[in-house]
Amino acid sequence: MKITWQGAGTVLLESGAEKIMFDPFIQMPGGEHPTDLSVFAVPKNVFITNGRLAHLSSVPELISTTDMLVHCDQDSATTLIKMGVSMKQIRSIHQGDIIPVGEMQIKPLKGKFVGFGPFMILKTVVNPRIIKYSHNIPRWIKLHRKFSKSHNAFAYEVKVEGRVVLVLGSIALDERTNYPKDIDVLVLPYQGSGSLTRKGTNIIRKLKPKLVVLSHFDDSCPPISKSINPKKFRLRIKRRIPELQVITPCVGVPIDLSEELKKLEDAKNVAVSEPKEGEEHEV
Repeated sequence: MKITWQGAGTVLLESGAEKIMFDPFIQMPGGEHPTDLSVFAVPKNVFITNGRLAHLSSVPELISTTDMLVHCDQDSATTLIKMGVSMKQIRSIHQGDIIPVGEMQIKPLKGKFVGFGPFMILKTVVNPRIIKYSHNIPRWIKLHRKFSKSHNAFAYEVKVEGRVVLVLGSIALDERTNYPKDIDVLVLPYQGSGSLTRKGTNIIRKLKPKLVVLSHFDDSCPPISKSINPKKFRLRIKRRIPELQVITPCVGVPIDLSEELKKLEDAKNVAVSEPKEGEEHEV
């Protein structure tokens, strides 16, 4: 089982010959990771966490050149149909559905949008980057109008190879939803809030994952987005939950989740088997 981050919230999950992708997005001009469009030709099944700009807006362009099948909520499906996407390439899904893809089982759960807050909006608007990337603003406004009507958000629970992976589209959880606990892998978007460290820590404490893979921490939609250094977050987690591993992935570099989880479990078994100070093994 492997995972590959492709910039923004775009994540590719692989198990054997099966590949699924979440939130394929072509970065705006000046984005931190210029998009190699060939990466989107790999998976047939694509899952959308929400219908907003950085999650859905690239689908109409990508779907016109691939046999991509898009799984999304009804709001997102309606947006795509209005933009000329064939209904044959859209699957409207609902909370609690079980979507099989090979040996994978994907279950959409209710998600939540993170609240940006007035201070963060002000910092974004009153910023020299607005001038530097002013050429992107008309396009951003146009896309925002088309892709801001979604009122739903999904988190995806993926059962694969005896493991549970939870993919979030935003650094927030719905308070009324029972998410799986003690999961193996959490894909956590690290963008969109002025209190990322606190929000991320709270989510981790609730879900209790063994491994966290960060996403969306790059500058993919300048000047609206920005590059986030997750070092402070990693250090905080290391101090408070030392047994948890937080991975900051590199774009396009696959991570062998099976191997990483085995390392963590082996290390935990060694720690349990080692005698505490003052204790001796029985002979």
